Amino acid sequence: MDKKTYELSPEEVSVVISEDEFALYSDEGCREPFIGQERAREALKLGLEIRSKGYNIFVIGPAGSGKRTALRQTIHSINTDMERLKDIVFVYNFAEPDCPRVLYFPPGGGGAFKGDIHSLVERMKSIVQGKLEGPDFDRKKEEIVAGFRQKERLLVDAPETENGAELKELYTSLKHAREDMEKQLTETAMEFVLPELDAEFAFLHEAYDDVKTRTHLAEMKQDILNRLYLFISPKDDDGRHRLIRYGVNIIVDASQFATLPVLYEKNPAHHVLNGRVEHNREQEEDQGLGFMNIRAGSLVKASGGILILEAEDVLKDQRSWQNLKRVIQEEAVEIEPVSHPSDMGPLLKPEPVEVDLKIVLIGEEQLYHSLFTKDPELTLHFKILAEFERDMRKTRDSLNGIVRFIHAACSRKKLKPVEGDGLSALLEYCCRLAGHKNRLSSRFLLLEEALVEADYWAGRMDKSGIDREAVKTGLQKRYYRLNMVEERIDEAIAQGEIQVKLEGTAVGRINGLTVIDRGYYLFGKPAVISSRTAPGREGVVNIEREAGLSGGHHDKGVLILEGFIKSRYTRTFPLSVYATLCFEQSYGDLDGDSASTAELLAMLSALADIPLRQDIAVTGSVDSLGDIHPVGCITEKVEGFFRICKRTGLTGTQGVIIPALNTVHLSADSRVADAVREGTFHVYPVRRVDEALELLSGMESGIRDTDGAFREGTVNYIIEQKLRIMADVMKKYKC
Repeated sequence: MDKKTYELSPEEVSVVISEDEFALYSDEGCREPFIGQERAREALKLGLEIRSKGYNIFVIGPAGSGKRTALRQTIHSINTDMERLKDIVFVYNFAEPDCPRVLYFPPGGGGAFKGDIHSLVERMKSIVQGKLEGPDFDRKKEEIVAGFRQKERLLVDAPETENGAELKELYTSLKHAREDMEKQLTETAMEFVLPELDAEFAFLHEAYDDVKTRTHLAEMKQDILNRLYLFISPKDDDGRHRLIRYGVNIIVDASQFATLPVLYEKNPAHHVLNGRVEHNREQEEDQGLGFMNIRAGSLVKASGGILILEAEDVLKDQRSWQNLKRVIQEEAVEIEPVSHPSDMGPLLKPEPVEVDLKIVLIGEEQLYHSLFTKDPELTLHFKILAEFERDMRKTRDSLNGIVRFIHAACSRKKLKPVEGDGLSALLEYCCRLAGHKNRLSSRFLLLEEALVEADYWAGRMDKSGIDREAVKTGLQKRYYRLNMVEERIDEAIAQGEIQVKLEGTAVGRINGLTVIDRGYYLFGKPAVISSRTAPGREGVVNIEREAGLSGGHHDKGVLILEGFIKSRYTRTFPLSVYATLCFEQSYGDLDGDSASTAELLAMLSALADIPLRQDIAVTGSVDSLGDIHPVGCITEKVEGFFRICKRTGLTGTQGVIIPALNTVHLSADSRVADAVREGTFHVYPVRRVDEALELLSGMESGIRDTDGAFREGTVNYIIEQKLRIMADVMKKYKC
């Protein structure tokens, strides 16, 4: 066979982006663009501009994909509706002191109201003191007191009596007389003050036409009349101000916002989100005075604007999540007091604050789907899902967008300028991260990290700019920092502790390709897969499954193999085979079906007693029809086998078999491409298991002729005959 017809070229093995594929922008004044993610951008814009109830946004996407940057840019691009902003204040509730009243004003109106009330109180102190300490009131007061004294003398000077009932009646009469005097004094004081008070409140009534505000002013006016004594001596013996009941607590001053308020809350604890009522000394005397210590939380501060939260942090506390849903549903926030050991009796229960805000949750895709299955109300409260993709199509526009991002990052972080071949290297790294030659990764955080480290190595090499060598060195040094386990495994293979044959042939044995994912580092390594066969009724036995080390996906792949064997070879007789499949020297959990092609080839070799090449490793998922499908992490798998071969010495015949459909995903580093160019390493793409079988066995696989039989001498013919013999043996011995 001409193996060259199956072999990839150096250009197909790696990814190369030339400088003429993108524009060499200047790095001066470059801003970070919104790169790709059109679907997410449209969802964000829709969610931010629709103000209907429930149109909050849940942003999902991989870490480092620029979700927050894109959100910030979208917020800045939308039309801001400042009319929704309002000042929010709390005042004393004269009808229900334990339930402070909330009032709303246009931006700046809260401060104006507070100033008006403060001026009113100050003027009332002068008015009350002037009226009630003046000669006119004194004369009236003396008349009332004199009348009481006269009445008191008449009662006291009445004939003495020993009758207890008459004595009790005397005391009662004196009490009523005093009460009548105090009432007259109060009414007289009111009469003296009322004209001035009416004038003051008439101005306020005219200035504020809101129903709740006018109600508060009416109650405040009556309270002032009832407590004129407070204005005579505004402070008590402890120095506490007694007129605090007329104060105004501004918890949100919307006049400070020149643009739409956007709050990013990093600590979504309940009191941080809702606000709190802090403990104070006045509360010990008068619970209602605690309204001055009400503090707004993020939900209130962001009213009229946007509140951004990390979904994972919110969901850590079930109370926070339930509270957030309640706020969205009721469009109101309940502010609760902070508990204190000295709290006695009922705590303050401030009136719920009406809020009009957009809530944005940011999280990972897995978290969103988990929450979606657990909480059916999720889509009622977060109607907009803005999903950021892991990668984007590689077009000139997207390439140019990433180039602008690189220049902006250099400017922002004060890095060296990136030269043309350095840009090419970084863009190629983006393709590698995406795992596709025609796509670019959206994980810009990783790209930025590579840029920062390339800048460091460029400095170490006394370069004025970041070129390809600096980028390549930075990436290699990063891999070196992370690949200790990888090197230990390679060393064990090179020393024979893990037995992997890289030359010659063997029956029922093949080199598969696996991946070890350490979370922060991913690498490939060869794994020996063996198969043994004998007559029997058990069929294909997965030793990993029997040992409890096989996952569901791997079990499925093995079951498909038995279906393939039956449908291809045993159409006219029963399958009578005992075939084992085993990953040699594997002691951990195993999952995935990417080794199913290698497992099938090992089993076919064992059935036919035909040796397979050990210098070629195999990866790929096979279906019941014999077609080979693409698998993940193809680049790491190819590089993993190349690394072992190079360490032990390249023979010139070594290589890997991969699914043909994986060619577009392959972006191996330059060392693999150079070896392919020099002919010392080979990559063979195949579409069917028969192609792989011919490459490994050196024999024709064979197809059925018009009579339905495989041509004699082909691999498939030999396998079918071996299976027929096994069936005859089982029949002969009545097994």
